[in-house]
Amino acid sequence: MRISSERRLRILMVIGQFDPFTGGAERQCMKLSKALKKRGDEVKVVTVWQLRDLPRNERIQDIPVERVWYPMLRFWGIKLVGFGFLAWLTLSWVVYRNLKRFDVVHVHQGLWPGFSATLAANWAAKPIICKIGNSGERFDLLTFKKKHWYGSFGVWLMKKWVDRFVWTSRAVFDDLAIMNIEPQKLVYIPNGVEPSQRTRDKADRDKDKIVFVYSGSLTPKKNLSLLIEAIGNLPDLYRAKLELKILGDGPQTVSYTHLTLPTKA
Repeated sequence: MRISSERRLRILMVIGQFDPFTGGAERQCMKLSKALKKRGDEVKVVTVWQLRDLPRNERIQDIPVERVWYPMLRFWGIKLVGFGFLAWLTLSWVVYRNLKRFDVVHVHQGLWPGFSATLAANWAAKPIICKIGNSGERFDLLTFKKKHWYGSFGVWLMKKWVDRFVWTSRAVFDDLAIMNIEPQKLVYIPNGVEPSQRTRDKADRDKDKIVFVYSGSLTPKKNLSLLIEAIGNLPDLYRAKLELKILGDGPQTVSYTHLTLPTKA
């Protein structure tokens, strides 16, 4: 169904890093942007200009992307000194400038770019949505608070001015609740999974086999070793019926390429 022009939204995506950087938040930002564009909405991504060899403005998979400048001292193309601590200010200005023609801000992760986007959205009197990316020790707002001198103020401001925080798991919800964020600001939207176009004959399935699939980056923060340890602690009867498939890439790829699941001693 085609959406009438009156119902189309103009959505400004804000994220700390974007293509060619790849991670869960970056992939979700791209997939959501493409889905909204397909629906008939207008979408633009604003991110930080970390790699100066990339263009300031370009289209990636037909999504317009603007990279925000911040001071950097380079010599013959080699970065000597980066003044990234000023990026929050330049990002705020660019988001504010874009909001003259966009209706809403969707910021990915409640880190310092979320603070910048919150400032800009408030100045422009536009609504802002913040999707939380991590829970526990890496909970977005907690990480932001610890890593930046203005973190405590930034978290306080986001709690006050962000219109909706999106939580994807009970763990994220609990962390947001601990922060005493108003319940009406919390919205549950689970991460989507694209359905496969391929089908599998039920007769070919091994009914006695339980398959677990891990899909994500192979990095220490994912704590994949805990999953493997848990499988190794299962009773032999269940352990024999279980198969673990690991799909991903990252610095720990070698560790899991030829993985043999542990067995109980």
